[in-house]
Amino acid sequence: MVLSLVLIGAGFSLSKAQPMVSFALVIAGIILFPHRRSTSAVLIKAVMIAALSALFYTSYVSQNPWEKGSASITFIDVGQGDSILIELSDGKNVLIDGGLKEYGSKVVSVLKEKNIRHLDLLIASHPHADHIGGLPEVIQACQPYLIIEPVFPSELNPSTWSVQQFDRTVQNLHIPRKTVRSGDILLEGNSYRLDVISPAESLQSDDLNDYSLMTRLRVGKTVFLFTADAGYTAELEMLNRNLHCDVLQAGHHGSFGSTSTAFLEETTPDYAVISVGKDNDHNLPNSYVLSRLEDYGARIYRTDSDGSVTFETDGKTISVSFEKAQE
Repeated sequence: MVLSLVLIGAGFSLSKAQPMVSFALVIAGIILFPHRRSTSAVLIKAVMIAALSALFYTSYVSQNPWEKGSASITFIDVGQGDSILIELSDGKNVLIDGGLKEYGSKVVSVLKEKNIRHLDLLIASHPHADHIGGLPEVIQACQPYLIIEPVFPSELNPSTWSVQQFDRTVQNLHIPRKTVRSGDILLEGNSYRLDVISPAESLQSDDLNDYSLMTRLRVGKTVFLFTADAGYTAELEMLNRNLHCDVLQAGHHGSFGSTSTAFLEETTPDYAVISVGKDNDHNLPNSYVLSRLEDYGARIYRTDSDGSVTFETDGKTISVSFEKAQE
């Protein structure tokens, strides 16, 4: 009897820290607890075990952050550029890039339609006009609490009008900025984690695109990978790092120098999204990239033909909706 009481007490003391272990201890204690061999006693023990099973199962699920969660991820159609909105179940909102300058107003309208007045994070993947050109307008309309940027060699920083406008807007509004690299966690909640997978500290490249912030969003058991303009060099640095994902953004608008076979072998996506402008001057997406994605069985969505593409996840399953691009 003493042993059974000790086991039950230990189980309840561990119920928050180790729910599965505590469940086993309590059940063992009940089984060992002495009782008369009567129908009523057996019934009482059975009811106790059933009730505690429900209690500890609920406790386990609530303690396991990857068992539940929801999010909405929208690849906004901004022509030949990138802009991705992440809406999380706890009310936090993240925007990755804002497309060219002329698309800033469209991104703002999407945010207003969703009643988003502030951004918890604004990720500027790298300082090219088709990624940050529209951000000054976004920043003024929906001031972010923090701006996230990649670490890259200073000699690669372009002194373009887009960069100057972006810097001036951020400075005038006194918005904090933070540079990050592979391994940094940007946001984490009970059911999700947004972290950085590139650029790695070991990365060496003379192409600014390779220093694009590649980020990974995990919601429950579903994974989204955002690659911006990262190319082969950056992709090779990421291999053998457990990069499997359900949804992959094809790098650099579907350029030949991104979304390599080796990278696809590592990521094995079910869905691929290509942010690309209709009838663009670069003839993107590249036909070889489309073939690679098809060979790996990924279902392909393109903003030039599908318009904005939205993925909804409950942490276990993923649904897709999209607007047809206007002719």
